[in-house]
Amino acid sequence: METLRQQGFSAALQNQALILGVLKRYQITPAHPEFDDYYQESLLTYVAAYCQYQRSHQHISQANYIYTKVRQRVIDLLRQRDCYTRHFGADSALEPSTDQESQWLQRLQLQQLLSALEKDERRLLMLLYHENRPVPEICATLQISRRTLYRKRKKILAKLKKVAQKPALKRHL
Repeated sequence: METLRQQGFSAALQNQALILGVLKRYQITPAHPEFDDYYQESLLTYVAAYCQYQRSHQHISQANYIYTKVRQRVIDLLRQRDCYTRHFGADSALEPSTDQESQWLQRLQLQQLLSALEKDERRLLMLLYHENRPVPEICATLQISRRTLYRKRKKILAKLKKVAQKPALKRHL
């Protein structure tokens, strides 16, 4: 197992052009502020795909298999970043809330939103956003296809949006 990973890292370092090609396809060049993060994720994905390919002996070429896996991971990372930026804004992580009451209300609203979901929907949401797991890993854990995962996520987000648009919680103080 360990030697297979070492072989994977060696192969990845010898075949950096594949990783850089995937990143370049999505305009992630060395000048990009998050290039190192994307490169490291791509490198680790390359190694994982290399090991998986060696164990399963797929019927496609190794280069095509690994390229597809790395490309899918980069797409997942870009979607994750875009979704976070869309929902929370670029600077939201820089402005933590210090108001105790505001934090309490946010927790209460979050509990209300989560209570509107089924158990399996909450689990998927937690895997996606709280545990920040990669989509392929979640698909394997839940034994569903990537397409099904995206459909469920869309359904959950629509449900949460509908619940969030209901009148705010009444304060009984």
